Amino acid sequence: MSNTPAPKVKPQVMDIANLLTEVKQGHLRPARFQRPFEWDRSQVADLFDSIRKQYPIGTLLLWAPKTVPSSENTLGPLNLPEPASGSAMLIIDGQQRLASIAGVMLYDKDSTREDNLEDPGMWDLWFDAADESFKHLRSPNDELPSCIRVRDLMSITAMMATAEKLNRKVNALFHSINNLKVEEIVRRWQSAATALLTYRMPVVEFHTDDLNIAVESFTRLNRFGKVLSTDQMWSALSNPEGEGARLVDLIDDTLRAVKRAGFGELDRITVFRLILFELGHNPFRTDWRQLESQKQKDIQSAMQAVALACKAALLDALQFLQDEMGLVSLRLLPYSPLVVAVAAYLGDGAAAAKSGSFDEEVRRAYSLKDDEKASLARYCWRLGYVDFADGNPSRITNIWDRVSRSGKRERTASTPPRAEDAPPSGTGLFAGRIPTVYAGRTLTELLQDAPQSPPTPFPSRHDLRSARLRVSLWATMSGWELTTEEKLRAASFINQHGAGSWRLIVQQRRGTPRRVNARLLRSPANWMFDLWGMESGLPDESHAVARLLELTHDRTADRVRLDRLQITEEALQALRVGEHERFLRLREEKMIQDERAFLTRHGLPLPVDLKPQPAAIDHPADDSDLPLDEL
Repeated sequence: MSNTPAPKVKPQVMDIANLLTEVKQGHLRPARFQRPFEWDRSQVADLFDSIRKQYPIGTLLLWAPKTVPSSENTLGPLNLPEPASGSAMLIIDGQQRLASIAGVMLYDKDSTREDNLEDPGMWDLWFDAADESFKHLRSPNDELPSCIRVRDLMSITAMMATAEKLNRKVNALFHSINNLKVEEIVRRWQSAATALLTYRMPVVEFHTDDLNIAVESFTRLNRFGKVLSTDQMWSALSNPEGEGARLVDLIDDTLRAVKRAGFGELDRITVFRLILFELGHNPFRTDWRQLESQKQKDIQSAMQAVALACKAALLDALQFLQDEMGLVSLRLLPYSPLVVAVAAYLGDGAAAAKSGSFDEEVRRAYSLKDDEKASLARYCWRLGYVDFADGNPSRITNIWDRVSRSGKRERTASTPPRAEDAPPSGTGLFAGRIPTVYAGRTLTELLQDAPQSPPTPFPSRHDLRSARLRVSLWATMSGWELTTEEKLRAASFINQHGAGSWRLIVQQRRGTPRRVNARLLRSPANWMFDLWGMESGLPDESHAVARLLELTHDRTADRVRLDRLQITEEALQALRVGEHERFLRLREEKMIQDERAFLTRHGLPLPVDLKPQPAAIDHPADDSDLPLDEL
């Protein structure tokens, strides 16, 4: 029997204001064996939304040894001060949540870590009183009068200054904002501030000096925990008797079909949201009251037909993205809502829900005309570069509604839409989502009506977690004119190897003087798609420079390869003579010029700034999407 004393466990609750004080004093620190901060913008916004609504966000587990071992000196974007001797506790579980809260509430450009280069805009979170949501703005110019920075909610002075600024705007331009008076907007700000600062979080202190016990507790906690997904909960509540097909099984079947078709992995929440959308439910905020017993039968009768219609629509959408837009892998899809938009345009899940059946032959009878394909492709590029950039759920749902109605209008050909052709509205499953008046517009009309917001500048860093980089890579590969065989090889290669499908060109060797600008070393210009590995099906282990120096613009096959890699003759010559920084600058300029030409060809607005800038990290990290080499 072990002589090691059992750990002492001390449960308590702490409000966020006190937790932030502990962070500022350096008393709460990440343990060395914790993973780094990996959350994306949407996860940070969702966390604050849960806190405002007083939902539970989990327990913070702290390790409190008498002698604190080596720990991280940063938390999220923050530098942590050295604590008083023996007063620190290590964060064993809850680091992502605490780093998100502290990063947003305490962020200060003058006191944050120097290497926080990936997405500093993540910490600039706003609360919008108009719809009582948390959001990240694409630029300071997008600031709305009803918005206030979340960290300003902590300060009465800052809130009063923002309220005074709002009052001046309202007096000068409007009488209200979104039908809200200034007093109501400020009241909502105050309510959000109170909810955030008084929120009480369960905290468990784990007192032991035995490192083995602490690490074992941590690994067991993360090994056995498994969250019930939303679609699993919906499936259970909508079909408590287990009659007929289960939603989770229908979604699994769709995911298998997508993978078998060679498109790669599609996350199940995307399929679930499309099904909810076609059922007439809010795809981003589940109203569990819809699953009361008297409604379960209606939902279950429509569920299977809608799920089958959505499966067919998703496969058609992915085939369109591959055939008409050159998307060889879902790993290059910038936003999953984009594929839902195409599926909503092509499919007719609402009709399946209304009739309770899905007719495969009717679906196959409709095919897109060439001009319709061109308009849909152009609209998709717009969604990829601009319209999904802020990730606002209300805005995304609105886009899906408009695109869905547009697809139904296109299918009526030249016949004006009739009231009886309208999607169901007003009652039952579809209450509150689709207007009674069927106001479908063609894609051309939607493009003409869309605000001409410019895309963000070209990304300054190669990181496949960034949607901005993914859409740039997708656009580039779409112009390669790959044969069907090459598309299949590229898809298989990217699906299997992820970020390993791109090779680093110029490496900064450790211990040698830095000769190349650090930003350029991280630039997309310093990464190339592994055309050699794609041909063999395995990443090419040869140094990228050696492979490039084998090529010459004098040979046709080599020139095609260099053109695909966006390497000009001048840039290749710079690489040959060892002028690496010049090579990277020339290649980056070529990539930016090519992208601007691409946007112009598709009639889309151009980024205002030619200078590359850090892009938001929109996708959670996983091992396959991290850079292969550490710079």
